[in-house]
Amino acid sequence: MKLNEKIAAGIAEEYLDRWRRVARYDELAVMEENDDKDWENVIGEDGQEYKILAYVLPHGGGTLRMVISVNHRRKDHAAADPLLREAVMRSDGTVTTPADLAELEEGVAGPSETGERGWIATRTATRNRLSRAG
Repeated sequence: MKLNEKIAAGIAEEYLDRWRRVARYDELAVMEENDDKDWENVIGEDGQEYKILAYVLPHGGGTLRMVISVNHRRKDHAAADPLLREAVMRSDGTVTTPADLAELEEGVAGPSETGERGWIATRTATRNRLSRAG
């Protein structure tokens, strides 16, 4: 069954936003070290059941990638590609997008002047990274 991307995106953004507000770097580091995953089943605005999976991956340079994955709850309805939302937390607690970090690593840009916390939707890069790690 095709995933309703608009509803799944809203769910993922809500969970990622909540995580960015309350998560602490040291807690995420323990979660990543232990390969812990949090999950929850929710009912979307369309009345369908969705499964939210939250986990942390190392991003390099002392940063952690926070990942929220949303898919249909029932396996027989699961989409081949779950919808993902990601953000990266630095050891000082600053949350940014993976794209912002790539620019910083290349020396193209300095720290964000706005201090805004952003998210980025990615599918292939994370899936490939998970495939290589597993």
